[in-house]
Amino acid sequence: MLKVLGGDGGGSLQGITEAIHYAIDWKGAQGEKVRIISMSLGGPQGSEQLHDAIIRAANSGILVVCAAGNTGIQEEQFPGHWC
Repeated sequence: MLKVLGGDGGGSLQGITEAIHYAIDWKGAQGEKVRIISMSLGGPQGSEQLHDAIIRAANSGILVVCAAGNTGIQEEQFPGHWC
């Protein structure tokens, strides 16, 4: 399990993106690979790097699940907008 948010619920797009790439590249001692990335987080901004990381994960055969609608406001939230 990788945690990308602090105790206050804050984090950075760079930290999230780096964690996705780490998960894609991770191999366990017995050759295990990450099969699911679940992101219960969101914000009003995305980034090309985050979008590219999500696409890379999906293209690597990883199921990517993102939160949507946590704010109760009808506006685009990222990364859920892409998932």
